[in-house]
Amino acid sequence: MISKLLSIIVPTYNMEHYLKQCLSSLVCDKDCLDKMEILVINDGSTDTSSEIAHQYESSYPETFKVIDKKNGNYGSCINVGLSITTGKYVKILDADDYFVTEKIESFISFLNTNNCDLIISDYQTVKEDGVVVDNYTYNHTFNTLTDFFVPGIPYLQMHAITYRTDLLKSINYSQSEGLSYTDQEWAFSPMSAVNTIGYFNDVIYQYRIGRADQTMDPVKYKNNFWQDIRVVENMILYYKQIKKESLNKPQSFYLRRRLVERIYNIYYNFFKVFRLNYSNEELIAFDIFIKEHVPELYDEFNKYTLNEGRLLHDYHYIKEWRRNKCRPTIIMRFSNIYSSFRKKFQ
Repeated sequence: MISKLLSIIVPTYNMEHYLKQCLSSLVCDKDCLDKMEILVINDGSTDTSSEIAHQYESSYPETFKVIDKKNGNYGSCINVGLSITTGKYVKILDADDYFVTEKIESFISFLNTNNCDLIISDYQTVKEDGVVVDNYTYNHTFNTLTDFFVPGIPYLQMHAITYRTDLLKSINYSQSEGLSYTDQEWAFSPMSAVNTIGYFNDVIYQYRIGRADQTMDPVKYKNNFWQDIRVVENMILYYKQIKKESLNKPQSFYLRRRLVERIYNIYYNFFKVFRLNYSNEELIAFDIFIKEHVPELYDEFNKYTLNEGRLLHDYHYIKEWRRNKCRPTIIMRFSNIYSSFRKKFQ
């Protein structure tokens, strides 16, 4: 296959209601299509997803390629796609999302004039009917990875990310298989090799929200929270095995900061969101895992406080929980009492 400028990996599992819109959004003029490679990785779908994808492969055989495989979850699709990609750059497009078709030409032109390790682009969240909910505009000239933590810059998600393919190959990048929420790895591990960043100042990706079966649907996330825990643990293991002396300061700063945020998110969900549905033993196991593998980060979480509405108080709930090893529910009750007491006497 002739080398392309941009490879787009489209993981799909039972997405027949969305896949046509997704793939149609990638159909642009012939010059753009000739520069793109669209790899639809069908993860053992039992609906008509494969048939839909193969229709595009038949219509645009030089651009679309369909890989039908056994079900292995999201990360396995990314890994299969990366193993056959030929593009200079690679981007992921989830099958229930879509591109802004009229912006593809300018995006391709931008990529053609760049050789950066990482390309950042804006994205939007949209409802089922296409109505835009939020704009995530980076609107910034990026110099280093530390710029992603500048106030006002949106949290970096996979929707905004395009990598130079050779960078991923240089670190033998692969995503965890058999788990959801591994898109967080996409925004983490490759940053250990990112030195140069480009910014495409426009929206290219539209991220659909509100779909009932979406992995981030509150009910589904609640049931699959254990998978997010495993993903964070895999991120910890990756961070542990990196030769820290090989990282420059921005890389080191980004990885540490991003990992701390992901770990904190697990504690937060245990204490604030799912505390009645997950056992204290599972939280203890997660806490021990952190202490064993990243002891340099362990004590940092003793400083974390909770935001109770508008009142930011200094109750160090993780530290107190570690000291007493009681259920998170009990710590939260003490936290609320403490918060009310402070508020009453302020």
